[in-house]
Amino acid sequence: MRSSVVPLFLVLLACFPASIVNGDAVTILNPGFEQLVIGGNGGAFGYVLYDIPNWTFTGEVGTFKPDGGQFPGGVPEGVNVAAIGNQSGSGSISQTLNLALQPHMRYSLMVDVGRRLDFPFTTYSVELLAGSEVIATGSNVDPSAGNFQLEELSFTTGETHAQIGQDLGIRLTTNIAGGQVDFDNVRLNVSAIPEPSFFAFGLLSSVVVATRRRRWSPENRVQ
Repeated sequence: MRSSVVPLFLVLLACFPASIVNGDAVTILNPGFEQLVIGGNGGAFGYVLYDIPNWTFTGEVGTFKPDGGQFPGGVPEGVNVAAIGNQSGSGSISQTLNLALQPHMRYSLMVDVGRRLDFPFTTYSVELLAGSEVIATGSNVDPSAGNFQLEELSFTTGETHAQIGQDLGIRLTTNIAGGQVDFDNVRLNVSAIPEPSFFAFGLLSSVVVATRRRRWSPENRVQ
């Protein structure tokens, strides 16, 4: 008869918080920049300069409702985007989150980055902050004209980090005047990372169970 003993490690892993595997979404205010209604529910495209609710800004920024002349396939989420930068200068937007950096966690930040058909694209950066310090940054995607592309970056903490306890933040920035980058659908997931001692204990428990299983297998029993 096959043993029904379940390795202790698997029992412990099943009891560990689900966030190890799935991650939990962090609350971001106005993540898709839909809070402003521009031109009515079915209205044409429009632009509200210097107004992106729940985000702090510097420079040339605005809430933008594009149409097919800028993004023929539409935008990733809703109808609005954050437009950063124009012919007058660059800009940035940021938001401090109600969540502090903690040990043994993985933080995954995702933002859709868009290039308009009718306006020059420019360099940009997507940053994850803890307090005033940048702990992860990304500027790797180069979407084709009229399209969006996903920028994704992550940061993992160990037992200690200089910014543990500092509030997390997100900052989206353009770097050179004369161009624009459109951002949409900002999201941040956080997952718990088990301490190394947890895996060490689990490995030991599995070895112990396997040894007992072998000892009590039919071919090893004393007749």
